[in-house]
Amino acid sequence: MGIVGTGDIAPRYLDGIARNARLRAVGCAGRSVERTHALADRFGIAAFDIASLVADPAVSIILNLTAPPDHARVSAAALRASKHVYSEKPLATDPEEANALLTLADERDRLLASAPATPLGPALQTARAMIDEGVIGKVVGANASLIYSGPELFHHHPSSLYAAGAGPLFDMAVYDVAALHFLFGPVARVAAAGRQMRDRRETLCGPDVGSIFAVAVPTHVTALMDFVSGPVATMTTSFDAIGGQAAGIAIHGTHGALRLGRTNQFDATVEFSTKPGKWSPVEPTIAGWDDDLWIVGLLDLAAAITEQRAPHCSANAARHVLAVLHSIEAAVGGQEWKTVGHPFTGAPLLGDDYYEVLREPSPKTLEATA
Repeated sequence: MGIVGTGDIAPRYLDGIARNARLRAVGCAGRSVERTHALADRFGIAAFDIASLVADPAVSIILNLTAPPDHARVSAAALRASKHVYSEKPLATDPEEANALLTLADERDRLLASAPATPLGPALQTARAMIDEGVIGKVVGANASLIYSGPELFHHHPSSLYAAGAGPLFDMAVYDVAALHFLFGPVARVAAAGRQMRDRRETLCGPDVGSIFAVAVPTHVTALMDFVSGPVATMTTSFDAIGGQAAGIAIHGTHGALRLGRTNQFDATVEFSTKPGKWSPVEPTIAGWDDDLWIVGLLDLAAAITEQRAPHCSANAARHVLAVLHSIEAAVGGQEWKTVGHPFTGAPLLGDDYYEVLREPSPKTLEATA
C-alpha cells in the first residue's frame, strides 16, 4: 500500500491496515511535507513525495485520500504507473473524468475501486436481503435525509468541503445515493431544487479558526430519483439547518417498511415495521462485523487482486453514483420548473384569542338565531 493524502481520514485507514495481515503500508505522501513526515513517523512508514510513491515498485495499491478535486488526477497517475487504485469518494468530479479513469484502468489491466464501501456493511446487506426476499413486498419508494449545520462545526479545514465537487451532495449524499443504488439498482432520472444560503462561511475550530472562506456549491438540496426498477425516492441533504429527524433512509413496501440509521455507518441499526409507528430491530443477515473491517473496501480490493475478480466497490458503480449526483446538481442549477396554475395564498396566522372567540358566539350570530 501507498497512501496519497495525509488529511484527517488517513490515520484511520492506517490503523486498519496495521491491524490486518492482508495489507502492508509502504509509505505516505501529501502536499504538506510536515504532515507527511508526521504521519510517517506516527505509523513507522516511509515519507515520500507523491511522484516517488506512485512510481515505487514495492507498491501494489495506491490508496487515494486526496481532496475531491484531486481524486481523478492522482488516480490516473497511479494507473499509468500500473498500480491498482482505491479512491475515497467521490471517484472524480464529473462523469467524464470517471470515464477516462475506467478506460485507463482497462488499458493498464488494473483494478479501480472507490468508496463508499458501506454497501459491504451489515446494515445495507441486511436491508438488501430482506428486499430481495420480498419481506416488505414490492418496494414503492424511499426517503433519505441528512441535515445539519455544516462541517465547520468539527472539521479543521472545512473550506475544501464547500468547493466544487464537494458540498453536502458529493461529501454526504453520496452515501445515500450509493445505498439506494445498492438496494434498488440504477437511477433513470432525477429532479431537484436547492439553495446556497450563505456565500461565505467561517472556520470554527482548528489552527485556522476564524478564517472566512467562499462557498461554491448548493448547501441545501432536495432531490427526486426515479429508479429503473420502479421505486421513487426523495433525498434531502443540507449543511444549512438543524435536522428535524434522525438521519438515515426509510424504505416503503406494499407489505412492510424498513428503516436504517445513517448510511455512512456500516453497522447502522435496521428496523422493520408492518404497522405505522411500530418498529422492531432486525438481526443482521451477515455475521462477524467489527470496527477492524472499517477498511472493508480496501480489503475487498486486495482480495479481488489475488482472486482475479472484480472488486465489489466497483468503479462502474461509483461512476453511476457520481452521474446521479452530477445530474442532481445540474437540476438544481438549471431550475427547470413546470408551471403550476391556479395560484392561491394560504390562510393567515391565527390571532392569539382565536380559540376563545370560537367558543363564544358573536352578537350577530345570537341575533340571527333569535
